[in-house]
Amino acid sequence: MSLGASSVGCLFRVTPAVAQLTCGCLCAGRAITPVAIVSIAAALGRDGLVASARVAVGSVEPAARRWRRLEADLIGRSLDSGWAAGKAESYSEDFRGRDGVEVPGWYRVKVLPILVRRAVDAIREQH
Repeated sequence: MSLGASSVGCLFRVTPAVAQLTCGCLCAGRAITPVAIVSIAAALGRDGLVASARVAVGSVEPAARRWRRLEADLIGRSLDSGWAAGKAESYSEDFRGRDGVEVPGWYRVKVLPILVRRAVDAIREQH
């Protein structure tokens, strides 16, 4: 899937045993507008498995919200971006993307697995 005129930016914040990453897809049209934003925070146990996780999704629906189903599945596993992206794709029906002048709602939902993959990859690179 090509993101076309969009770009992806990520912000990192890492503390001992906790990694948080925000990854977003931006549309460069008349103004820089967020298309979708995924924020992931994961606390890793000594065994390297996810002890707790928080996943927030913004700009897809009228209000940002947590992706609790994905959070629950991350716990007790190692951080695997391919697996997480697959789960994100299968759980994408949890969201109804809002239409906007910059992109249609379906596109906002479609990029979520890509952003989840990039967020998990970036967290793994930090540990």
